[in-house]
Amino acid sequence: MSEWLLGPDVLARARFAVSHLAVAMVALRGLAVRGRAPGDGPFGDALAVDPVLAVMLAEGFAASWTADCFTPAVLPAGSLSEELGGVRERPDAQIRADFAVTSRQGGVPPALRRARRLGDRVARLLELAWDRSVAPDWPRTRRVLEADIVSRTTALSRGGWAAAIEDIRPGTRYRPGGALRISGHDLPPKDLSGAELFFHPVPGSKGHACWDLPQHRFALSYPATGFGIPADPQPAGSLAALLGPNRARLLRLLDTPRSTTQLAAQTRLPIGAVGNHLRVLLQSGLVVRRRSGREVLYWRTPLGDDLVQ
Repeated sequence: MSEWLLGPDVLARARFAVSHLAVAMVALRGLAVRGRAPGDGPFGDALAVDPVLAVMLAEGFAASWTADCFTPAVLPAGSLSEELGGVRERPDAQIRADFAVTSRQGGVPPALRRARRLGDRVARLLELAWDRSVAPDWPRTRRVLEADIVSRTTALSRGGWAAAIEDIRPGTRYRPGGALRISGHDLPPKDLSGAELFFHPVPGSKGHACWDLPQHRFALSYPATGFGIPADPQPAGSLAALLGPNRARLLRLLDTPRSTTQLAAQTRLPIGAVGNHLRVLLQSGLVVRRRSGREVLYWRTPLGDDLVQ
């Protein structure tokens, strides 16, 4: 069992944040598991032109471990390009050691022994995966990730860190006293005193642990809620006839506190339209609102509950 020991100083500075690199890594792992396929466009072309990229994709993802060069703990920034700076600077020798752990060839893959500027190639794979799998739907994906963060920070304000990160990802447990189990690997506990700690929501993944030991920075990515929710849940006919389909849909979703961002992500309605509908529901006494940090959360009143039922 592998645990991180989180003292009060670590938790006081820890925060939830969107990481472009963590999202790109999930996309890249998905492509590695699937393998090359027709119609991959620039992604497939790049693998054909540079065989080292193809070897990295094939050998960097073991069943229970990912090469560390794909999962560094970086400071969240405004773009993937900004977050890839440290990836590009990773020494070739360190990257070869990363692949020696995951390669099915039993050591460093021969193609990587001869190649140079491996950090640039790792970054290139992450960029290609982003362009292939993330960029086309990034605005909606980001809204869902941000909505999850609102939900987690709300839980944090109400029940502390135990409420915010308990069962945050498969195999993860938070124990009283500040011990966070991160995996089933048989590794000694790691004392994070004085470290930076981030939690990154990602789409459709069990998540992964990340670290940058020289920078004393750690991160844990976890599966965000909201991606499995139907984009267009249909309201009951009588409720839709009374309120209109969009307001009825929103009212049904407000059984628990949600932000405008969360509702827009789940319904795919424009944020402005969601705000207008919420204003009508608020004026009608069907929902209430409260501020939580930078977000305003809405949920049903007893009258709203009665109407939905």
